[in-house]
Amino acid sequence: MKYINIVLVALAITGLLFTACDDPIDPDPDFSDSYPAYVELTAPTYDASVDSAATEATLMAQVRIRVALGSTTTVDYEYSGDVNGTGTAEIAAGDLTGPLTIDVSGDAVDGGSTTVTLTGANNGLVVGRENVSNDLSPTSAVITWSK
Repeated sequence: MKYINIVLVALAITGLLFTACDDPIDPDPDFSDSYPAYVELTAPTYDASVDSAATEATLMAQVRIRVALGSTTTVDYEYSGDVNGTGTAEIAAGDLTGPLTIDVSGDAVDGGSTTVTLTGANNGLVVGRENVSNDLSPTSAVITWSK
């Protein structure tokens, strides 16, 4: 009788193990990234120091893309605040980041801040990751500078 109980328990455990293997496996798994190719700034804020004797300066920020592309990517941006304007940043073919520059001259060199906002890009890139906060996928940033 004891032998029969052991055999029945072993059969029940074996049956349960095979039942767990009945879980269907997706015959066509999707391993692609769900985010479309995007461009964003590398940070939501930037701080810069300007030489005390300078009469003009170039402020820098960085733009980045999710995957390196085989051709140059251009990223359009606008900025407003103590300096205003528009510009285009370039990310070279095969690179993931590129410089975004803002030229400052006159009284504005002494210090200030400006907000830069990405407005578009080529190569089918979208600006920012969808449904993600500006802290995690910055599409605008405040640049401050002082002497």
